Amino acid sequence: MESYNKACFQAALEGAVLLENHGSLPFRKGEKVALFGREPFEYQKSGSGSGGDVRSPYVTDIHDELKEKVVLDEEVTNFYADFIKANPFDWNGGWLTPTVQKQPMIEESLVERAAARNDIAMVILERVYGESFDQAEKKGEWYLSDAEEDLFQKLSRHFRHIVVLLNIGNPMDLSFLKRYPAIDSLLIVWQGGMEGGKAAASLLMGEAAPSGKLPITLTKSIHAYEHVPFGSYETNLHEEDIYVGYRYFDTFAPEEVLYPFGFGLSYTKFAISYQNGGWDGDHFKANVLVKNTGSVAGKEVVQLYTEAPQGDLEEPKRVLVGFQKTKLLAPGESETLTLSLPLRVFARFDDRDDSKFAHSFVLEKGTYRLCLGGDVREAKECDSFLIPETKLIERLSAAARPEAEFDVLSQHGKRHIGVGPRVKLPEMPAIPYTGDKGYTFQDVRNGAHSLKEFIGQFNVEELAPMTIGEGWNSPKASVPNSAAVYGGNLEPLTSKGVEIVTCCDGPSGLRAKDERTHIAIPVGVCLAATFNPSLADALADTVYQDLKEAKVYCLLGPGINIMRHPFGGRNFEYFSEDPLLAGTMASAYVNAYAKHGIAACIKHFAVNSQETERYYENEVLSERALREIFLIPFEMAAKTGNLHAVMTSYNEVNGRHSGSNAELVNVILRQEWGYQGLVMTDWGCRVDTTLPKDEKPIEIDRYSSTLAAGVDIYMVQTDPVKPAQGIIKDVKEGRLDFAVLQQAAYHLLDSVLFLQGPRD
Repeated sequence: MESYNKACFQAALEGAVLLENHGSLPFRKGEKVALFGREPFEYQKSGSGSGGDVRSPYVTDIHDELKEKVVLDEEVTNFYADFIKANPFDWNGGWLTPTVQKQPMIEESLVERAAARNDIAMVILERVYGESFDQAEKKGEWYLSDAEEDLFQKLSRHFRHIVVLLNIGNPMDLSFLKRYPAIDSLLIVWQGGMEGGKAAASLLMGEAAPSGKLPITLTKSIHAYEHVPFGSYETNLHEEDIYVGYRYFDTFAPEEVLYPFGFGLSYTKFAISYQNGGWDGDHFKANVLVKNTGSVAGKEVVQLYTEAPQGDLEEPKRVLVGFQKTKLLAPGESETLTLSLPLRVFARFDDRDDSKFAHSFVLEKGTYRLCLGGDVREAKECDSFLIPETKLIERLSAAARPEAEFDVLSQHGKRHIGVGPRVKLPEMPAIPYTGDKGYTFQDVRNGAHSLKEFIGQFNVEELAPMTIGEGWNSPKASVPNSAAVYGGNLEPLTSKGVEIVTCCDGPSGLRAKDERTHIAIPVGVCLAATFNPSLADALADTVYQDLKEAKVYCLLGPGINIMRHPFGGRNFEYFSEDPLLAGTMASAYVNAYAKHGIAACIKHFAVNSQETERYYENEVLSERALREIFLIPFEMAAKTGNLHAVMTSYNEVNGRHSGSNAELVNVILRQEWGYQGLVMTDWGCRVDTTLPKDEKPIEIDRYSSTLAAGVDIYMVQTDPVKPAQGIIKDVKEGRLDFAVLQQAAYHLLDSVLFLQGPRD
């Protein structure tokens, strides 16, 4: 294991976002700095739960990385080191970790002595959230804790310059910036994996210039999100509709924004100029010149937004349609970037039943203005094009639509969402049953027989158990503490030579409890803040070395849901509030892992936006919001052609659990997007029963409903054979078509063919 992982370091470096800098950064070599708090010694590489908890060989901390570069105040350092010894970090096994760790109330006399010796005070704020719990509007979570508030009060009385770093995965309240004007520099370093502390120190010293941009909007107050119902134990009605994140704030409440989407400072300056643009087939090509006009090397992100015409379908003020990051530009150096914008990014979904283009993506007639700049607020109009008549882009269907009427936000007051006829579900083609012909899985691999011929040998009793994953920590797995195994873990598939696939959690690297340590990469929001999907290849290369050694070829991640509300517990795992940015990053990581024969299993399909009552709560939203916002990242990843695994979410989507939502999986994912890979449930999810209404539903024991919805494997059970008896009974009694079971087996075994194929 190297003591320095270049890929992880570069991603953490490029993801950090500089929000304020009034002269304190970068530090000068030998500058006198006092580090306050326990956080400089305990850099947090990730959030908690299955999206974090990677046992890495090391985690770089900011104190150790800075101590050879600046002069750190010894008295302050010793004070916190002694406190940490007496109050060690509480990781709680990597699950439900305390949001903030215990902090001392520092004596003001110590602060006063430190101010007499040092030029700058630096404070690092940490927050840890994760699976199973959401953030709350209280001290020590959204707001500063009492100890943090006390520290800033004392520092402000004695220091003229305070630098603050945010080692976070979720946004937090930043109103304290106004209360303490001595804070003149603010840098978000996110949770940057095992190299995060080293990357943060490098940026503090000016060894590199910050180049990250905000993948979310940061508001002045949490009350700016009062239009977003969140945290219900039963139903979350998406009253904001298509106005998620900056789409809302830029349209309705620009005054609520503290730092806009796409914002990020540097130690240098750039001139961005539009050269020319025009249509090349179904892509708009825009050429943009970027010049470093400052005094140090740096990278810049070019962002293009559209201002669409306000036709029959109202539009947010601006929508991101393209972005690209430059190479490292020396002072005075220029680079011309070509942004290729597919026609679809300009299209909007028409969910009106009475429309000529009902349930379709369309390009409405009118003038589309392109705006170029460094963030959504700063972008200036640079070009435009005219669509003379409304144009059909893609005709789809009324799938996963709401089951009850409601009203949503509109620039005209309210928009009414009605109910209507539902889409017809596709039929599954049957594979002729032949009985055992002696065909082995190796015969399929070498082309002697097809996968369908292989599956045709098995009856219902033999196929049913394979559609239930075996776990947790199956002894058949290639690594301890695996999430599940599937494939050749059961007879008669074992005797037929079907290999076993081991699944492990993986948004932040391989989460396993073997004797080895594993690479811990930056969390999703940090990766998105890089605005640089090209980093995915190097990160996948380095994580693949762990996967190959552990023989884990199905990695459960990345998480690609939309960050709808700041309080979402798994926001650190996800990429962005913007679907194009999230989808671009998701596609890059799916492609990067597929090059190594790894299934990056995207999750959680779909609309997972909170952890509160995640097994039961119902996300209710319009078709338009579903199609334009929440499904886009999944659609983009599916259409890469390199996606091999999808995990459904726990929640309901418009009244139906995702793990048994046939319209979501069989219609949208499979029929419309053309995805024919493996779909699995999240672990221990609730599903909608297939039992007749006069029989008592036993939600968690009815695995047939997942199969009927196009979900191939229910995760997980210790012994898949016993719960499979319900599937067998449903097939024999005519409640479940045997063809559906065969189709699930096809998807499952096809993934085994890919994942257990030749390695690089």
